[in-house]
Amino acid sequence: MAHLGVHHRKIAQLWPQINGMVERFMGNINYAVQQAKLVQIFVEQALCQVFRHNSCPSELVLGRASRTHLPHWNPRFHQNTVTLSYVTKRKMKRQADAQHHATTSGLKLADLVLLHQRQTHKSDSPFSSQHLKITNIKGSMITAAAGSYSTTRNSSHFREFITSDEDEGEARPSDEQTSLSEDTQEPIKAALPNSEGPLQAEDTQEEKDHEKERSRPTRVSKKPKRLIEEL
Repeated sequence: MAHLGVHHRKIAQLWPQINGMVERFMGNINYAVQQAKLVQIFVEQALCQVFRHNSCPSELVLGRASRTHLPHWNPRFHQNTVTLSYVTKRKMKRQADAQHHATTSGLKLADLVLLHQRQTHKSDSPFSSQHLKITNIKGSMITAAAGSYSTTRNSSHFREFITSDEDEGEARPSDEQTSLSEDTQEPIKAALPNSEGPLQAEDTQEEKDHEKERSRPTRVSKKPKRLIEEL
């Protein structure tokens, strides 16, 4: 199929119906091979008996040449169909990505990642503790490996693994930043008033006066009249 432009991955099929048809056809091939050995003819001649009389099965059945020829195809029409199919698929992909809020993963080659694992218990973490290293990227398909173990999954199954050195580098400020922060804090402290100065005393006095104004008037609590009449 390669010379026809069909490229596919060599993966064993998991379709019982097709596997059964192939196994059934193997019996016919074995029968033809055994008959060829008994009659002492070539195996190719037994499997393809058309070459003995140089006639196709339709001519033998109908007794005449077939009037139906193979259909011809227009290369220009084929190219237009391929282009329209490509544009339509791109539009469908954009719509699906927008509906699912899809974003780029941002993962690169040689990055350390964690692989999503199936949780069998509630105590299991969603990602495996063993980090992997990205070895190949093809679109959204990422291949990661660790030693002899290798796996290929969609980019959504991976999360970037951040080492402790990167965390410390982000958390600790540099020497220049610490010196600048100390230099900027000194004039600010000098501009602030002293905690024991007269400004603080004035503020406390104003707060006390404001609290007195907001205090509700006291009133004598007594039983309601309806309770007195009932008694």
